[in-house]
Amino acid sequence: MPRQKSSSAALAIEWDYAVYTPKGERKENKASKYSFGDTGALERHKAFEWIASDDRRPMLVMRECNWCEGTDDALLSTRLSNERTELMARWFHMVKLPAHVLEAGHPFSKLFPERKPPHLFICRFDGSEAVELPGDQSQQELWAVMFEALERDYDGNAERSLKSLAKLLDKYDDIDAKEALVEARFEQTIEKHGPQSGKLKSLRKDLGKLATQREKLDAELAEASALTLKAAVMPADGPVETAAR
Repeated sequence: MPRQKSSSAALAIEWDYAVYTPKGERKENKASKYSFGDTGALERHKAFEWIASDDRRPMLVMRECNWCEGTDDALLSTRLSNERTELMARWFHMVKLPAHVLEAGHPFSKLFPERKPPHLFICRFDGSEAVELPGDQSQQELWAVMFEALERDYDGNAERSLKSLAKLLDKYDDIDAKEALVEARFEQTIEKHGPQSGKLKSLRKDLGKLATQREKLDAELAEASALTLKAAVMPADGPVETAAR
């Protein structure tokens, strides 16, 4: 069964479309929807500093190509359920780069080797311990690399959190389905008996109960999503928790 609107929203991947616009160099490349200054390629460590900013989560960096532009095909399967991948993505800094990132003058071109550049790679926030993936990797291969990064950089049990999140998605679907039925009955009652019908009071009460249940689920989702970065990757000002969606 397809996921309903609430669980689909929780599964949506939040991509960071990294664009290099240094101070004093706000020039726009008119031939591209991406803008960058005419400063040439950044050194690899500088490129990672720019992309990571103050985000210390492990990074998943994916470059588009001329065939997959505008899609997530290099990461997500077109045949199988991607729910596990989408859930794990909340614990990564997900970075998407344009197809022309491989051009020699692009600021982020040195993120990729000149020969056989990978379609995506997973690394620490500073670019170290990178594991390259070709874009046609199996889900099992992708999950193994993602879990290795989670175990390396986070405290807590990601596998247990994933199971909790999957159960919460089922509960969201149940609430969405019940809410849709009540809303349909609400509209039917108005059409048949008018907007002043006394029957609407009970239906409003039902919708209120469902809203309360949804608020409880939101809190449980935030709790299940909250893995804390290990001390080795925490910024100097203290621990960082992932933000739940």
